[in-house]
Amino acid sequence: STLSYIPNATIENYLGNINLFLIRESTQIKENGGLSGFMHCFISEMLALSRAHVLSLGGNALISFKMNECILLDNPHRNQGQCLLNVAGDAVRFRYNNTNEH
Repeated sequence: STLSYIPNATIENYLGNINLFLIRESTQIKENGGLSGFMHCFISEMLALSRAHVLSLGGNALISFKMNECILLDNPHRNQGQCLLNVAGDAVRFRYNNTNEH
């Protein structure tokens, strides 16, 4: 979540700051859906990697999530592309508040 909290939930443990720099390059841009397909695949992999990192720390949420940097370079004549992503956030373990109390 891009929020610094989770609505209707209590943060039980703060597990630390996540700051990932990821680099991806390809020499098969046209074969993999063009530049937009390359970026879509890379962003999907970045989100999966972020979730796996939080889970490995024992957390179940990444709050204050933000993408600080995204640099995309391409050379269409050579069918090449490179991308650098920097993402950050806070790994936490939370639980939802019981809203069915009488």
